Amino acid sequence: MLLLCPNTPILATCSSIGNQLAAATATDGNYGGINKSCFHMEKQALLHFKASLQDPLGQLSTWRPAEDDDCCQWSGITCNNHTGHVTKLHLSSNPFKGLGGEVSPSLLHLTYLNPLDLSRN
Repeated sequence: MLLLCPNTPILATCSSIGNQLAAATATDGNYGGINKSCFHMEKQALLHFKASLQDPLGQLSTWRPAEDDDCCQWSGITCNNHTGHVTKLHLSSNPFKGLGGEVSPSLLHLTYLNPLDLSRN
């Protein structure tokens, strides 16, 4: 990243902003905390979770492994608008035809998840 600043006393402030942007890029994988899609690790965690379930109603049919498929757009998923991290998983269902199976430990990779709603399954 190249940040051009005039050679004035404001240079220290400009250098500080450049360092902050570089740090945000290194930690978030994006500039300024704005992410265009979900994080790869979180997407993989959700796909592993889906694989451990039976889904007779097709509730998770939008969850696809395609490279260009954004998990923040999947049904039941909410992501933080600024970071792109998965923050909510709402999969409440009909108790007679809902999701079945085991809760995969892959959900532990969703470190920003709160709440997790699997009620009525």
